[in-house]
Amino acid sequence: MEDLRTLSRTSVIDDLDHLMGLLACVKRMGWNRAFEDGVLYGQAKPDSSYPYAEPLHSHREALQDSKICMEILSKVRNQLGKKIRTLKRRCAPLVLEDGIRRLPDELLAHIFEIGHLSTRTCAYSLRASHVSSRFRQVAIRSRLLWTRLSAGYTNDQLQTFLSRAGNLPLDVILVKHPCDGCTFPSLVGPLSSRWASLTVTGFQHETMTSASETPTYPNLKYVSHYSAHDLGKWNTPLLSHYVGRGSTMPNNQQLSQITHLELHFHATYLDIRSLAFYQAKNLQNLSLSLTRCFSDHRSPLEIKDIPPPHSFNSKKLKLIIVEGKLQQLIQPLNRALLYLSPSEVDISLDKTTIGCLYTDSGEIFPCGSTIRLRISGSCDLLGILEGLVRRCDIVRSVHFDAPMGYVSAKKAETSNRGDFSSLRHLRLQNCDRLCGEDVKAMARNLFSDDADVGLQSLEIISCKNISEDYLLNLSDDVGERLKWSFDPIL
Repeated sequence: MEDLRTLSRTSVIDDLDHLMGLLACVKRMGWNRAFEDGVLYGQAKPDSSYPYAEPLHSHREALQDSKICMEILSKVRNQLGKKIRTLKRRCAPLVLEDGIRRLPDELLAHIFEIGHLSTRTCAYSLRASHVSSRFRQVAIRSRLLWTRLSAGYTNDQLQTFLSRAGNLPLDVILVKHPCDGCTFPSLVGPLSSRWASLTVTGFQHETMTSASETPTYPNLKYVSHYSAHDLGKWNTPLLSHYVGRGSTMPNNQQLSQITHLELHFHATYLDIRSLAFYQAKNLQNLSLSLTRCFSDHRSPLEIKDIPPPHSFNSKKLKLIIVEGKLQQLIQPLNRALLYLSPSEVDISLDKTTIGCLYTDSGEIFPCGSTIRLRISGSCDLLGILEGLVRRCDIVRSVHFDAPMGYVSAKKAETSNRGDFSSLRHLRLQNCDRLCGEDVKAMARNLFSDDADVGLQSLEIISCKNISEDYLLNLSDDVGERLKWSFDPIL
């Protein structure tokens, strides 16, 4: 047993000698020369099993020598990684505690306000004020944290929030089940001139409005409503962001001032005309979520009714389609929305066909500088990409999240590299059906011989059937433009 331990220690020492030899070579010869084929880092072990002729003998000797170094480097990396993770776990709470202690109250209050504005729930202010006595004092003095009022609060909580909020604009949340005995309407209703945002999840809104047929909310900028059947009657001169669920739409005056429009429809009939939004002259962000929706109009809009394609600049278009009726709804809708020219397009297709990416005239729909496509079904990635770059000459970045995506062998053979000259970045994420040869085919079709021309990065993110070894070997051929990660990116 003692002999085995001695032998093991001797082997480790020999391996470390190889590593020290490697480092000495790098120090003496530089990074490039130290890794040339014929450089050895340690004493080669004689191989008497079979005599090999040169240069095979020297290559095998150098290969074995390099493998020994790689093995000991892996051990060093694992041990250092374990040590670093342990130290990080021990340092994290101490660093946080030290950093908070150093923060001036004014900066801490600003951090609280950023955290408050990043959410739309009511819990943040209470949580921040319950951490410590210092946090509580800073939070209480930060009026913005207390401007979000929920019908789920008790009367005492509402009075406390209102007193701490001062005269700041209010964010009002009407929940489905208000607190028992709560007098929320009588406390918050008279303050409607201060409402900056209104979120309704089921509470009877009528109990909050005045007897006027045209309720006025002079400072209301944001509305999220499940069933605002009377929304068109409201006087909202500053409304700019509307989130709706169901068939309720803003009126034409409201549409003309809205910059952010987010609509969710579930198992309902839709009129394509109502989804064209041509009156929304200031619209910058449009998001439509359609789940099992339908329409009985094959051609609901005349050509003369539709503005020219890509004639209206905007920031973002987002479409989420689940089990959509292709010819009756989705493709006519795509044609109706062709007038938009968004910088960013985000489309998610679930349980529906790839035809949802096209209009009823057969043209591919998405067009923007950045295009993100999440597709649950089978799809030809290179074919879609080819259609995008041919139809949209401004596209610079395309992201695919497609577990069933594949690369057609025919497309890989016939694609013209010049067609992709406008593309700069391509990301393939969760494309579990792809293999290494598919990535090689895409790299061959997309990368120009001139590294400064055309595609600058091909990213492979969490694709299960593609090994890191394959990507390492491929990167030796195509260079640093090929990037990868096996950690999911949200």
